[in-house]
Amino acid sequence: MSINFLDPIYYDVADIHPDAPNKPLLEELFARMNEQNERLWMFFTDMCHAPEHKRMKPEFIKPRQHRASFKKRKAKAERARQERLLEAEEDNAGYKQFLKDEGLDDLLSPEDRDHTEAQIRGYKCRGRSATPI
Repeated sequence: MSINFLDPIYYDVADIHPDAPNKPLLEELFARMNEQNERLWMFFTDMCHAPEHKRMKPEFIKPRQHRASFKKRKAKAERARQERLLEAEEDNAGYKQFLKDEGLDDLLSPEDRDHTEAQIRGYKCRGRSATPI
């Protein structure tokens, strides 16, 4: 649960049950909490409406060492993803070449029939032209 300081919850003394023990203490606590809510509301309202106020990104809240390790993990995961994509492309190109060698061209799409050999030789096909990888 998050607390919204711009929409505070005010406590009403009338909500206290008449038979509640220590009612004067509860009234004092409710008054203090309402005053604190008002102060927090003023603080956050002023902060939100100040022209020089810049919102803080969640990554700035993390300690520096956590930010650095997060960036390393993110970069490592991205490299692994790129390697998996390259491997999948190579596997796909090999499968297409296998289908072509076996004479099963009808299983390939029309564009794959034209570009399979270029992909095997190290070219990446884009549209009708093949460019070196």
